[in-house]
Amino acid sequence: MKYVILCVFLCFLCYGEEKLPMSLQAAWDYVQEHNDGIKAQELGIQRSQKLKTAARSLYLPKVDILGLYTRLSDPVILDVASNIPSSPMLPIPPPALKQMFPPTTLIDENVMLGVVRVVLPLYTGGARGYLNNIADIQLQDAKELLRLKKLATFEELVRVYYGVLFAQELSLLLQEQEESALKHYQNALKLKKAGQIAQLEVLGAQVAYDKAKNDARVAQSDTEIAQLALNTIMQNHIIIPRGSLKVHLGLQDLEFYIQQTINAYPALRNIHNKTLEAKEFVNIQWASFMPQIALEGMYVKTDESSLLEQHFSPWSLMAVVRVPIISPEGRLPKYQAAKIAELQLNKLESQAISEMRLLVEKTYKEAKSAEEKYFSLQSSIMLAQEHLKLQEKAFAQGIATQVQVNDARNMFLASMVEQKGVAYKYMMLVAKLMVLSSDIEGFYSFI
Repeated sequence: MKYVILCVFLCFLCYGEEKLPMSLQAAWDYVQEHNDGIKAQELGIQRSQKLKTAARSLYLPKVDILGLYTRLSDPVILDVASNIPSSPMLPIPPPALKQMFPPTTLIDENVMLGVVRVVLPLYTGGARGYLNNIADIQLQDAKELLRLKKLATFEELVRVYYGVLFAQELSLLLQEQEESALKHYQNALKLKKAGQIAQLEVLGAQVAYDKAKNDARVAQSDTEIAQLALNTIMQNHIIIPRGSLKVHLGLQDLEFYIQQTINAYPALRNIHNKTLEAKEFVNIQWASFMPQIALEGMYVKTDESSLLEQHFSPWSLMAVVRVPIISPEGRLPKYQAAKIAELQLNKLESQAISEMRLLVEKTYKEAKSAEEKYFSLQSSIMLAQEHLKLQEKAFAQGIATQVQVNDARNMFLASMVEQKGVAYKYMMLVAKLMVLSSDIEGFYSFI
């Protein structure tokens, strides 16, 4: 009994996870919370925020604590009496001079100093401001990269989400064809038994049924593969897509999507940010030609073991002005290179806008073409369906052949599959159009 209970419990653990129907919007909310690529870009924003804070610290003073120990070969001694030349004319004899001016140790052979040094830049040619501007631009760039990642992930989610729906509907359609082919094969057996058709017609019906059965099995396998792709993007959270493949009208005019893309698409904004960053680099290179002004203060603490250390001033304050005249850093070529980089990025931005305009126009026209084709196929489907019914009735009456029935069934199936494929293509094109115009919410109106 315990063994049976244990087996039931293990089976529940293995198969107890229930597949939940989930809308595309709910699936997208889940992906945003759990996708590692999106989380990585969010960490990139945090990194840029820290670098922005670091750039603000350029306005703070620099404070250093220095410790210095020096060992001299000999102490520095001041001996006044020894430096006075002996002469009979001196009123004081040399021994008395040595008593009056004994040797004095100015600096001991062991010198130890503690220094607190403070440097406050007052003017750097504007370099600090330009570096802060670059930090702000890079933060905005990180935010645009996050938006770009979200848009790309959403487009991928739509592809696999509707890929599962497409595979499911195609599998269902082929299952219906399999059932129809089976029914036709069974009718052929009855007609053969009644002597109304030849064995060749029965074999043709059997071949058609076997083919339909194999096609249905392949479609089922494709559905399972598509589901695996969806499970992967959902971080192995198993869901069942909800909805159907249909074409819903609602596209706005072309110029609307073009302007939305130019104004809001993250990739174009990234290029624009790179252009702004290049301008700031030009200013930084120009700042290297400007004078630099700073205040510098020091506080020195000694062990006061010698006379000079006892009378040493403990603190000092000075203003430092540095005017660069000749430098081995190649300032002029670097400035010229920065200007060229700015011009290069301006050209790239212009080229990117032209290419994105062309991509939006191409995607829009393909979507409109798929929209027209979807509705135009409806009449072909109705015709193929009626033709199949007539051929099946004619075959039952012995006035149509198996080949005619099979051709009619294939024509009907081809029309249905083509319409499903056009609907799937239309949804992918609309999703791409919404991604280019940075309007994920707008896609939900086409579901």
